[in-house]
Amino acid sequence: MSYADYKWIYGHGGGQRKSDRDAKYDKYGDREVMEAEIEKEAIMLCNAKKLEKIMGYKGYFEFLNIEYPSPVYFEGMLYASASHAYHAAKSTDEVVRRRISKMSMIEDLNNTKKSSLITTIVEPEDWKLRRLGVMETVNRDKFRRNKELREKLLATQGRELVNVVPLEHDSEDSLFWGVIKNQGQNQLGRILENIRKDAILNKELEKWVCCNFRLQTDRKAIPIVKFDVYKGGSVLEKIELEGRSYFVFGSREETADIVMLHPSISRTHALLVIDCDSNVILIDPGSKAGTLVDEVPISNNMPYILKKDQKIKFGQSTREYQISIDYSKSLNFFEQEKSKLEKDLKILENLEGEDLDLDTLQKSLGLNKNDTVWVGNLLPSIKEDELREIFEECGKIKSIRIPEDYNTKQGKGFAFITFSDDKGAKSALSRDGIPLYKKFLKVSIAENKPELESRSRKGFREESKERRRRRRRSDSRERRRRNPRRRDSFDTYDDYKRKKYRRDRKRKRSYSDKSSSSSKSHGSRRRDKSSDSSNIEH
Repeated sequence: MSYADYKWIYGHGGGQRKSDRDAKYDKYGDREVMEAEIEKEAIMLCNAKKLEKIMGYKGYFEFLNIEYPSPVYFEGMLYASASHAYHAAKSTDEVVRRRISKMSMIEDLNNTKKSSLITTIVEPEDWKLRRLGVMETVNRDKFRRNKELREKLLATQGRELVNVVPLEHDSEDSLFWGVIKNQGQNQLGRILENIRKDAILNKELEKWVCCNFRLQTDRKAIPIVKFDVYKGGSVLEKIELEGRSYFVFGSREETADIVMLHPSISRTHALLVIDCDSNVILIDPGSKAGTLVDEVPISNNMPYILKKDQKIKFGQSTREYQISIDYSKSLNFFEQEKSKLEKDLKILENLEGEDLDLDTLQKSLGLNKNDTVWVGNLLPSIKEDELREIFEECGKIKSIRIPEDYNTKQGKGFAFITFSDDKGAKSALSRDGIPLYKKFLKVSIAENKPELESRSRKGFREESKERRRRRRRSDSRERRRRNPRRRDSFDTYDDYKRKKYRRDRKRKRSYSDKSSSSSKSHGSRRRDKSSDSSNIEH
């Protein structure tokens, strides 16, 4: 079987680049050995195409196993496999994590001399709640860093991926991640199927960023990032980014926020991410020509924290992007939060010594249950099932409310999603900024939920009146801006309406007076004419 036949069976068509073939030669050492290995893989894949399910991650499908040797980056460290990163996530000690990151093979974890390191790790109390998210994070990073494994995962197409666990590994943890004698939750298989689905829909990169980097969800705490674009020593343009924690540099307007038209620029060339600590991070997701920071290339799929006045080059373009970061807005937000915390501490000091339950404490501090999120920037035709599909992974959803317009009977562009607990609402904040129908969702915690629920119809009318007043004021400002003559003569929009009404009344009166005088003059003329004609006849 030729290499082209193998690629046809593999499901992607076409030939492979020369660099990839050279890598194959380096791996196997001989052409005949390489062709024989490819033929074996092709035969196994042909047999797999006849299967409806992939039972067990062995043989050709060993790459689906978390113990498969493939580098994984997790919380600032690079590990030899997803299993290494998963075990390291159980520990909060950096020394233990470093020792696990230095282990090169999976046998090191199972070695009798080093297995004591794994057994000494005590699982935290919230590990059963965190383990599913950790497993998804390490697996997404595994397939993001290895393009060959990602293509193999896509080649499984729509088949169910079942993690069959041997009988000797029968435990509660094994039944959670896999299946033993047709019993188990198969959570690992479900995670892999979700990654495959996102890769098919071209959402895998966005999901990887949301899982592996804790993005800043509060817009007030996001700093303003500015770029001065230089070419030949002169400034061509200035770019300002604010209000979001995720931006894309690329060559296509459909997917990129900052479009660059140089031939060496990839479709998704680089990512700019702002994490929860307000650090500005640059990521190259494996572009063709690479990305340079101060003339030094950065590694693919590795975060690089940018600093002020650093110069960035994308691909072979001669343009330089000099960065400057404005933290004034975020510092004001943190100062306000600090003052709020100080007020809460004073209230707690005054309440010290009293027997209080949780409800009275929340009322005294002005706190409400934050289990509802506000989702904005939606299409009017959005449906409840589409929102449920996006947010069901965050937690159990109690209700979804999409306010409708009275006249059009369509959505107003936002919705409220209520979860069973606060953790679901907090995890839903990670969906902020993800694309949906060529729009980017805006997700935030819904404020003053009890007041919204108990508000009467009269309150809504008062609020609508206040909105109309604000709209009138803004309209009057806009009119005064467009017509400077009215700026000095009218202070408010009400004054303008009042004077306009008086002016119109004067015009009506003058017009009525003129019309009455003209009708009288016409009548007198007619009488004169008739008298003249009668005199002539006589």
